[in-house]
Formats: sequence, structure tokens, C-alpha cells
Amino acid sequence: MDERLIRLRDEVIARTNDPTFLHHDWYVDQHLTVVVRIARELLAHHPEADSATVEALAWLHDIGKVLHPPDVDRSPAEAARLLSVHGFDVGFADRVAEYVRILDAKTALDTAPVEVQIVSSADGCAPLVGPFMAIYWRDNPNLTVAALMAENRRKATVSWQRKIVLPEARAAFADRFQLLMEQTGQLPDRFLDPPAE
Repeated sequence: MDERLIRLRDEVIARTNDPTFLHHDWYVDQHLTVVVRIARELLAHHPEADSATVEALAWLHDIGKVLHPPDVDRSPAEAARLLSVHGFDVGFADRVAEYVRILDAKTALDTAPVEVQIVSSADGCAPLVGPFMAIYWRDNPNLTVAALMAENRRKATVSWQRKIVLPEARAAFADRFQLLMEQTGQLPDRFLDPPAE
């Protein structure tokens, strides 16, 4: 891997592990690295995509959340700054920053550049695996069980309907999405097929 990407990854990990970040004790292992893994797998389906752009975007897609104070609106500028600091040229930094802006807007992702579609889909799929949604409960102890279930269902639905735009990602994660819907209270009409007559 490009040495600049390694330095970028290491800085994002260090920032995310900062104890002042609410999710510092789980976000790298249970979200960022999962997004990166899924994005890399999606790259195999899209050889036309630029792998360095996907890698940088996967690590930077939530950079606004770890700013002090958190500021998603500053995400594109911070992404461009970090890329420049780590030796990427202005064109690459500006492109990735624009892609961060598109990801944050969550609109027209299905017509966005393929690198954005890959990372958006990976970001949407990541909470459907591992303990991401369960940890949300721990991080929000003031909410009722009903409110927690509703918020997890809302977040998963937004991801499913708006973020996961690549058909191969939707096909691979459909069962996981359905299971999460059931775990958050959206039960099926029937659990078993009716008995044969």
C-alpha cells in the first residue's frame, strides 16, 4: 500500500482512538475497518474504480465526527487538509474532499462516481454486521428501549434506502438487513410457513 495512505490511516486511527471521541473504544475496530474491508471487496467488482481514492475515502468518510468539537460540515475541508499534509497532490485531495461532501449529503449516490458508490455502500453495510447497533444502545443509555429500537431501525433503513447503492452489496447484505429489522421490532406477519394440506 502507498506509504501516504498508511500514514493517513494511522492518523485517522489515532484521532478515532482519542478518549474525547465518544465512540473511541470501538469505532475503529467495529466500524472503520469494517467499512474498509467491505470497500476493498467491492473494488473487486469494480476494476474501473481508483483503489487509492476508495482507500482514502473509506478512512476519511467520518472524519468530521472526530473533530473537536464534532463538525460534519467541516469534513471535506479536513479531508483535503489531511491528504495534503500526508503528501497527496492538490487534485487528489480536492477530489476526495468532494467525494466526502457527496457522501455526507446522501443524495444522488446512485449516480455518484463509482468510488463514492463503493464507500457509501460499504458504510451502509458495515452497521449490519458485528455489534455496531448493539453498541449504540450502550452509548445512549438515556433512551428507552423503544426509542433505541426505533433509532436503530431508522438508521438501518436510511442506509438501506440511500447509502447502499451497489446491487452486489444489496444482494450480499439483504438477509442481514432483514434480521436487523426484526431485531428492532419490525416482525414478519408469519415466522413459519403454514402446514401443508
